[in-house]
Amino acid sequence: MVFEVAALVAWAQATVNSWGYLGIFFINLINSASVIIPLPLSAATLLFVHTLNPWLIILVASWGAAIGELLSYGVGYGGRSALKDGKSAFREKARKWVARMEKWSDRHGPFAIILLIASLPLPITDFVGLFSGVIAYDMKKFFLAVFIGKVIKFTIFIFTFLYGSSWLFAVTGSSVTGGFVG
Repeated sequence: MVFEVAALVAWAQATVNSWGYLGIFFINLINSASVIIPLPLSAATLLFVHTLNPWLIILVASWGAAIGELLSYGVGYGGRSALKDGKSAFREKARKWVARMEKWSDRHGPFAIILLIASLPLPITDFVGLFSGVIAYDMKKFFLAVFIGKVIKFTIFIFTFLYGSSWLFAVTGSSVTGGFVG
């Protein structure tokens, strides 16, 4: 398992080395499109904060991640009829879960919930996408909330890594090859 993760991160790093910002877009799109299976591809984005513009990384990574989350939305939207038809223990549990989530969503507002969850470094955004699709939440609002949440998440990650690693390099006497100039 460790080998596969290392190979995946190496592939992501090679993709960004070859394609630059387009590579960042694609690795974050793939990372977010992997419904329920968390992949460590976003970590590869951090490897380039010293050589590429961090603000462009944030925007491009967030754009790719938000587009990738549309897959879970589409799965939820397409699965709506499957929840309504037939009787099975799974369908009953799913209907109860959707009813609970609808109450919570009505109380707190779906846009705010989607934005908050998308800003967390957890793979639960997939479940929010599934739920948003099941209740047929406006796809444009879903996309906007996810995009804003991902901008928040990547801003925190990238600048924490940028300044944290710069501080660490200064303390240890190491140096960063390359560097963002801007």
